[in-house]
Amino acid sequence: MSIKALIDPYLADRPHEPRATCGSALQNSHASRATCGSALQNSHASRATCGSALQNSHASRATCGSALHDTPTALTEQPSARPQTSTTASTSTLEIHPAGSLAPAPAIRQSGAMDFTRPYPPDPYTLLPAPATFSLTSSNLTDGERMPDAHAAHDQNISPALEWSGSPKGTKSFVVTCYDPDAPTPMGYQHWTVVDLPADVTSLDTGAGAPDGSGLPAGAFHTHSDGHTPGFEGAGPPPGDHPHRYIFAVHALSVEPGELGLGPDNTNAQVAFNVYFHLLGRATLTATYSR
Repeated sequence: MSIKALIDPYLADRPHEPRATCGSALQNSHASRATCGSALQNSHASRATCGSALQNSHASRATCGSALHDTPTALTEQPSARPQTSTTASTSTLEIHPAGSLAPAPAIRQSGAMDFTRPYPPDPYTLLPAPATFSLTSSNLTDGERMPDAHAAHDQNISPALEWSGSPKGTKSFVVTCYDPDAPTPMGYQHWTVVDLPADVTSLDTGAGAPDGSGLPAGAFHTHSDGHTPGFEGAGPPPGDHPHRYIFAVHALSVEPGELGLGPDNTNAQVAFNVYFHLLGRATLTATYSR
């Protein structure tokens, strides 16, 4: 049975009441014309309901997917379905309104100092196990301890000395990296990458990460840090953040220097990808730093 058939008997004895259907207009000398999705207008403010009988002695009720509320003279406008964002300057509050919602969602609030509360991510090398491990030490760093200020970006910004031993048999070259997994980014932060170190090199002196590459053996090179600086970029965690970990790693590879096919303009991700497929072993040392 059609909606018109349901409504007509109801309206037959009420010549002054509005008639409406969803999708077509019923005409009457005192009735408004309405379509689903547009406001119903009448001297008594009609209400409508899509797909159901119109019930009220003075007005129809309507909801085409959402409730429309009326006043004695006109219907109010439907809430916008577009998400709305508002901020309050005094509290730096961000309120995000979900589509179609009349009440704001729980606010993300930030006032005063930045809130860095978040869990520590895992050491990425625990997720990329190496076939073998060997020893890495430093005369400037102690594993698990705070890094001296000299190796921070705001201080002397010099790379620490590194020495390694016990690399796997068959090692033909090394890659050295320094990575901060605790940076407030989705991908951490790469501070240093040295590529194509020959197998007979087992140490780097303090300051070997100089931007011009003068501290590296012949043939070896730096890629840019994630801050797009050549050479070593010192620790620079945001002030007030929890201590960051700086994981220095020496990767022993099965290929000769130059066989990775990389150069100074390659990204750190490209280096890491190629290292993974030629890895024989890895040595790590982790220092921390905060401000």
